[in-house]
Amino acid sequence: MTGWVTYLNLGVTEIFFQNWTKAFILAWPAAFLIALFCSGLVGRMATTLSNILLSLLR
Repeated sequence: MTGWVTYLNLGVTEIFFQNWTKAFILAWPAAFLIALFCSGLVGRMATTLSNILLSLLR
């Protein structure tokens, strides 16, 4: 994801990989914390949605 966003913002430059590495290092802690704290909620939401969809298909 960080590589794609770096590409969209800056394009391919001579220092693309330096920019991407910096973005990755800065974004990783935030992504980890978001995943850690939101995974339970997202899992429950996915289960609820799949149950709704299954009941509609029956």
